[in-house]
Amino acid sequence: MVLIAVEGEWFVSGGTVLNSEARTEAVHRVIEEELGVSVTIDYCFGPYEYFYDPLEIEGIDSKYYIVTVYRCRLDHETPLRNSEKV
Repeated sequence: MVLIAVEGEWFVSGGTVLNSEARTEAVHRVIEEELGVSVTIDYCFGPYEYFYDPLEIEGIDSKYYIVTVYRCRLDHETPLRNSEKV
């Protein structure tokens, strides 16, 4: 899991599911884009709902996310650098 700190708040890195893209396809795409590795999805823990107050965004009272959590494993024993892609 990769966590990112923004103005005192912690977020799990990730991305959005593109139009007509399956959630599992999005997992593979986002991990490749953000971490430069390929993975195998072992298990889906399911969707989780999360509410939080946005950071001073005018006109928005709250923010709501539905996050699907997957357990993944690297396809290689050692992560490859972007320049070492297979």
